[in-house]
Amino acid sequence: MIQIAFAGHNRPGDLGPPRLVARALAAAFQMIREAGVDEALLLTGLAVGADRLAAKAWRDAGLGQIHAVFPYLDDPARVDVGPGRLAATATWLDGEAAEAQGRNPHLKQCRMVVESA
Repeated sequence: MIQIAFAGHNRPGDLGPPRLVARALAAAFQMIREAGVDEALLLTGLAVGADRLAAKAWRDAGLGQIHAVFPYLDDPARVDVGPGRLAATATWLDGEAAEAQGRNPHLKQCRMVVESA
């Protein structure tokens, strides 16, 4: 099984038309399927914008489960995790503790997603 990281842009207004982004993501995931991958894991921050579009395209492509990595323990997207939800599983980072140590929780989130793929 392979694991694929996706870290996108989280400001939807900067993406352009969401349908075009969704179409491009669907085409990219189709290429992965055509390369012979029929089961994989998508790792993403599940942020509003490209992350969510990618998660939906991944789900529609039927390539496997999604694992979300959230930068804060109380991330509101936690409602999208669990059986029948957008992400099957998730990891929550203690962003407040990271900030108290002068660290960027979003950088830690991105590193975890990329290093796990």
